[in-house]
Amino acid sequence: MSLTYALLFRMLGFKSIFLKVSRRLKNEKFLNLLSGIDISIVDYSSFKYYDWSKLVSLSTQLSKNVYSKMFDNNELKKYETFFQEVEEIDKKLKVVIINILIGMFGGLAEVLICAEYYKKKFKLIHIYTKNNGFVRIALGDEEYQNIKNISPSAFFYFPVIFTLARRAASLAIKYLLRLFKRSYLYDNKNMLNEQKQDFSKYEVLYFPHQGVAYGDLFLKDQFYMSDSSCPFHRRNILHIEYQKLADEETNKNIVSFYEENNIPYCYTPGFNLYGLKNRLFRNLSYLLNRNMFRRNGSFLKAILVLYVYNQYSGYFRFLSKFKNAKIALVGYDILFPKVLSMALSAKGIITIATQERLVTGYYNNFNVMLDYYFVLNESIKDRLYSSEASYVKTVVPIGPIRSDLLNGFKKKSYDSKIVDKKKYKLVIAYDFHSVKDYFEANSSQAINWENNLLFYNDLIKLSKDFPNIYIIIRGKNDDWCSLPAFSKVYEEIISRPTIEINRDYSEMDISYKLASQADLIIAKHTSIGDEALACGIPVLFHDYLQNMKQMVSSVFNYDNYPVFVYSYSDLKSRVQSIINGTDPLNSDLLGKMKRDFFAIPENGTVKERLHAELTKIYLNKIKEDKNWLR
Repeated sequence: MSLTYALLFRMLGFKSIFLKVSRRLKNEKFLNLLSGIDISIVDYSSFKYYDWSKLVSLSTQLSKNVYSKMFDNNELKKYETFFQEVEEIDKKLKVVIINILIGMFGGLAEVLICAEYYKKKFKLIHIYTKNNGFVRIALGDEEYQNIKNISPSAFFYFPVIFTLARRAASLAIKYLLRLFKRSYLYDNKNMLNEQKQDFSKYEVLYFPHQGVAYGDLFLKDQFYMSDSSCPFHRRNILHIEYQKLADEETNKNIVSFYEENNIPYCYTPGFNLYGLKNRLFRNLSYLLNRNMFRRNGSFLKAILVLYVYNQYSGYFRFLSKFKNAKIALVGYDILFPKVLSMALSAKGIITIATQERLVTGYYNNFNVMLDYYFVLNESIKDRLYSSEASYVKTVVPIGPIRSDLLNGFKKKSYDSKIVDKKKYKLVIAYDFHSVKDYFEANSSQAINWENNLLFYNDLIKLSKDFPNIYIIIRGKNDDWCSLPAFSKVYEEIISRPTIEINRDYSEMDISYKLASQADLIIAKHTSIGDEALACGIPVLFHDYLQNMKQMVSSVFNYDNYPVFVYSYSDLKSRVQSIINGTDPLNSDLLGKMKRDFFAIPENGTVKERLHAELTKIYLNKIKEDKNWLR
């Protein structure tokens, strides 16, 4: 909602609540002034209680409903003209369109959940959100008949026109400055790294997603093989990053890592380089002349199909540089662009990924498009083969890839000087990160300051109630330690003799080294918790928040395995029983859970099995290409 409309509605007697605010409105004095006239920003930390499961599922539910209203069962086959090289285009295009709609309806889902929450406080609720044709179809369901979107659809757009004009002027100025400075986010020639590269020599491409390093925590190096003559050796793989995805500082770090380790890399281009305007009008004319859209919403269908086609053709042209590429490795499964996957398939390049997080496999918004997908267990394999939101040719359960790290460090008994284990039980606590910006923090349903303070205060209570445990707090980063909102809890933590904050980010894998020595892990939900469970380390997920009774377990509760706690008294009693050796989460139950959720090989490591499968896929591809040439 723009400030103009907020003021207008306030004059008409409505209380106005922003779910998001722009940078220019992030001024505490100004916002205090607005709150004095009943215009405020949503404060999720004050909700009692927020429905996390609905947030996770609603955008997908809306997307599937809108898709079913817009498209007939076999309608997508008509668009083979645009994607002639893509096999099973109807299935793949459906996955892509649902993915686009999920992204489009994320904000709408948030608005609708808040509207439902505020119904308890106010007699009349209106929402103000994008009012395009897709949103109108979504809100046409009977369930939303009593919710009125007061955003104008085709009139009263003076603030929008003003904003567009201002942005156009800003872009024009930036473009002119760029002509003089010859720079853009990063140095084009150096960062794109294309001028001296022979792309035809690479058989394996890798899309790691914002670099191989995941912050300072671990490397996404699961595909690398040690033999320097192997196509899967890191220096024989071309690493491809998405242009403009990361900020300038992150891009510099990514490039530094590649250049310091002599790893080949390049960036995808911006697709405005490929004559979007000409293709857009030419193909829109083709669709309308062929009368391909006969039902209501025909123009919306044209927009969706042409949006996909523009991305697809951009990727297709870009991939033409890699004439001998056979395999594309994916660093982050669920964030890999589905349209890029389509283009790779059209080029005959096999896409391969490993599953990053267990819980996403059980969400209804699980959305991937791959040729080979190495997942954590058999049940995820079954879910993928029956999913209409994903397309995967071959699913292979192999277990969590980084469980190898944990098992390796367990065998080495990493740093036995961490704590005197004869005196203490070692508890490693993994927190949620805290964003530095107050407004951004409060507008997050889960990762806000109040929720994080609750976690730290519970750890302090544990240290008081159990003098025989030693707690080490570890996170994605330690930004919270310097935030004024956490100063009191920080001072109390560092003053206590049996609790500490690990702030060492000087090397990779420290989080895994700590976990490998834990008697117990207490964590906000994180993949390292799942990996620890796969290695037989007891884990309790701290699943309650200031504003939620349940979070992850409200969507997927691990088939009732006792790995979640929902209050401090619950946490305290479980810690006591684990110390006493009477807890239900004993070695036998952990063994059963490992068999149910983590398909770790009986012999060897997960990475060894992955590498064996990669070699097999590569050799089969070589054989197929030779047969095709004959």
